[in-house]
Amino acid sequence: MLRHQETRYAADRILSILLRQVPNIHSAVDVGCGVGTFLSILKKHGINDILGLDGDWVDHDMLVIPRSNFQSVNLRTLPNLGKRYDLAICLEVAEHLPAEDAERFISWLCGLSDIILFSAAVPRQGGVNHLNEAWQSYWANLFARHGFYHIDLIRPQIWKDQAIPFWYRQNILVYAKEWDRFSSNQSCSFPLDLIHPELYLMRSDDSYRSGLLQRLIRRLKIFVNRSKVMPLKFTSTNLLIRVYDRVVKKGLLNTLVYSARYVYSRARLLVVIPNDLKNRIAERTAQIKHGLTVYEIRARTLKYIESMRQQGKPYGRYKYAACQQKPILYASVYAALTRHLYGDLAGLTAQERGEWIGYIKSFQCEDGLFRDPEVDCELADSVAWWGWRHLTFHAVMALACLGGVADNAFKFLESFKNDDFIESWLNDMHITQYPSPQMNVHLPLCVVALLQYARDYQGMEWANSSVRKIIGLLDLQQDPKTGCWCTGNGRSDLINEGVKIAYHLWVFYFYDKYLVKHLEVAIDSLLSTQNKFGGFDYSANSSACDDIDSIDPLCRMTKLTQYRKNDIKNALYRAVPWVLANMNQDGGFVFKRGESFQYGHEKMYSGMDESNMFATWFRTLSLAYIGKCLPDSWLGEFDWHFEKIPGLQFWHD
Repeated sequence: MLRHQETRYAADRILSILLRQVPNIHSAVDVGCGVGTFLSILKKHGINDILGLDGDWVDHDMLVIPRSNFQSVNLRTLPNLGKRYDLAICLEVAEHLPAEDAERFISWLCGLSDIILFSAAVPRQGGVNHLNEAWQSYWANLFARHGFYHIDLIRPQIWKDQAIPFWYRQNILVYAKEWDRFSSNQSCSFPLDLIHPELYLMRSDDSYRSGLLQRLIRRLKIFVNRSKVMPLKFTSTNLLIRVYDRVVKKGLLNTLVYSARYVYSRARLLVVIPNDLKNRIAERTAQIKHGLTVYEIRARTLKYIESMRQQGKPYGRYKYAACQQKPILYASVYAALTRHLYGDLAGLTAQERGEWIGYIKSFQCEDGLFRDPEVDCELADSVAWWGWRHLTFHAVMALACLGGVADNAFKFLESFKNDDFIESWLNDMHITQYPSPQMNVHLPLCVVALLQYARDYQGMEWANSSVRKIIGLLDLQQDPKTGCWCTGNGRSDLINEGVKIAYHLWVFYFYDKYLVKHLEVAIDSLLSTQNKFGGFDYSANSSACDDIDSIDPLCRMTKLTQYRKNDIKNALYRAVPWVLANMNQDGGFVFKRGESFQYGHEKMYSGMDESNMFATWFRTLSLAYIGKCLPDSWLGEFDWHFEKIPGLQFWHD
């Protein structure tokens, strides 16, 4: 976990640079992945076909990727993985192998991918069990024997970023077989062999060689040598080894400061945030008992949304969060959807409504997709949990709430007229009874919602048979023991993730009123995800997405059956104070307490505990669902507004 905390920021920056230059990465393997930090960042970018390799000393409870995506290996034996990946990662690993293994190891690495993100320690860099510290040119020559070019893509862009460990800034290179896959020639940006000033100063600093520090290092080294801990385990022994490693690389003062920060972050995660959540829930519960009304929440939330609106411009332009400056389409869509729930759009003048509809429509391209240049990046074309297809199905929801209809047809849907294409396409989504790292559930939601929209709003009657075909194929893959998908024939450890997958599919079942199979076990699965705070995730601090993934289907399913009706009601009552605990004084909501959040692009970033437009809509939508499901509750007294529109903002009584 310590390594994960240290490298998360570095992984985010490095991989963002790489993915901008190398689009169409759909699979990745990380050799020497530790707890899986780099792979977890790739997973955030929608790359689900991932595999992490490391020794059996890695504690599986510390992994930040699914256990099914991790494999224990001995890198000296070079296992046969049976496939190639779009990207291979190997960072600060090769120096731990003997020099006689270097050529064989690089040859094996080249067999995994045509693009390799690689770094290894240089001479006198220092570290635990470094057996082969070598210059960058040493490794470049080994890669060159297999036809790989070195491309200095990353180092020039992170060289001065002190938040990234110096060994990445100094050593990291991209090796690629096809030069033209990169948009620009980066090979001569820096000399190949170089030392970062931070390492130079650390090695030349007199304080580094002071007697006290030397004695500390010597004693730690003796302890490490006596312990014979190799492979390392995540224990107190390992902690001391890591402290020694850090002292060698960074110096004593830096290690003490870093340790203090780490202890604080752990205390915050384990003590401060849970206590803060308890206090917030208790406060919201007391407010509810003393007569809190939806109208008070409504007034505060609408005030927050208005504060995000760009004044002095044509109507409908909103920024994403207070820390942002420019308006973006996503924020405008979330504003329309939230204001619609509260019935606030009825107060628009004809001019305001027309300007807002015109603003949203201005982003639709000839192929039907909505694209916003402000958040344009490679990711927008390649993933479906965010980006153009995701934005499109949200934009048409917002248009419907405002009384508008998209002008252009969605050309990519034409392929779905063919049943053979649908079967092949859905197979590629890997949505089956059993989990798969290649599973993609966001794209089917976008596709089916837009098919339903094309049918209901654009007169494309043929789309109805396509929807029926997709739902019929999904029915065959549903797990009868959990009512979900990808839960491995009833594996309890997969239900939490299985519910989140199922939510994205059930939505279009509910819209067209298709029968949801295995309804009772599905309800059991949904209720099992509620945590001690009332949110819905096995972790206590659930996000806006985690919560709605269970709240939405529970609210809809209780209308379809009497099964566990009281349990569902009680669960929803418990959820209300939790949802409101994520509301800030400004009237907006956070995605997840105690964390910053970036949704796809830096212009959709909000700081720790800062309100943002996406979370405000999603958490308001959760309250609206509960209000419709519990009409006798204080939330149910309000006349929540829904629209007969495919996607998320519909309700069938």
